[in-house]
Amino acid sequence: MFMFNFRVPKGVALSKIESEIKSRLADFSSAHGVHFTEKWYLSEPLYNDPNDPFIQRLLDIYNGITGEHQLAQSIGGGTNARRLPNAVVFGPTMAGDEYLGHQPNEHIKLTTLEQNIEILTHTLVEFGL
Repeated sequence: MFMFNFRVPKGVALSKIESEIKSRLADFSSAHGVHFTEKWYLSEPLYNDPNDPFIQRLLDIYNGITGEHQLAQSIGGGTNARRLPNAVVFGPTMAGDEYLGHQPNEHIKLTTLEQNIEILTHTLVEFGL
């Protein structure tokens, strides 16, 4: 069994991507005499306008606590967030920290965890949750 995790680029129709994948799988199957059983889940890319007031409020909270002046960043993550309407990927890696997510030794520093707790607590208070 093979599983592929694709990052769908903003601005490319999902139908075009699915068609291209199916075409290439068919070509490979024909050339090598193998059969694939396909199970699909493609979704629109997770994208939020960095100038959106909601995003700017999140950045204000982050920058206020860390003392940094970070701007919104585009990342490849958000596997679970993209299934929720209006979701935003927010944390837990801090600027300058080595990213160890999804690694055999996945961990974050205690100071990073503490900052994340402070940021998320302020976020909950700011948005009245």
